[in-house]
Amino acid sequence: MEKRVLVFYLVWTIVLVALPMISANAEVDALYIFKSKLQDPTNSLQSWDNLPGNLCTWFHVTCNPEGSVTRV
Repeated sequence: MEKRVLVFYLVWTIVLVALPMISANAEVDALYIFKSKLQDPTNSLQSWDNLPGNLCTWFHVTCNPEGSVTRV
């Protein structure tokens, strides 16, 4: 029984750690796809790339204190 509880907590911890990374990658992917649908003749969105990183540093992207995108 104790082993099951330990395994449960271990799996739950891994999920909680991985979830923000998955979410951040989803936001990167979504914004990159959005950018690909736009015309950007002045190259204003050159900071938007599909590499994992801090979306909050992208031009015209606003984030909340937790690092999630709140406005484009």
